[in-house]
Amino acid sequence: MRCEITALSFYDIDPKAYNLTLEECQKQVIAIRENDIHRGAAAVAFLIDHRGNTAAARIIRATGPLGRFGYRWVSTHRNSAPIKALTRIIERANDLG
Repeated sequence: MRCEITALSFYDIDPKAYNLTLEECQKQVIAIRENDIHRGAAAVAFLIDHRGNTAAARIIRATGPLGRFGYRWVSTHRNSAPIKALTRIIERANDLG
């Protein structure tokens, strides 16, 4: 299922308008829906759930500290070969779906 999401760079907004700091925006994914702000792994779970994959979102949420650790590891290694390969696999799977 496809859903409407508006992705904005923190360069294009005033983080203070959302009660965020520039540092928060630079270090993690942030998802905002109405008055709810989700950060890091919680933002990823929110976006995946919003897309319709409730099972994956539940797994991310249920893993708690492990999910947050995994998010931080991926975010600090996003230019590594394993992450680039995984990104290509996910993109291809989305193109098929």
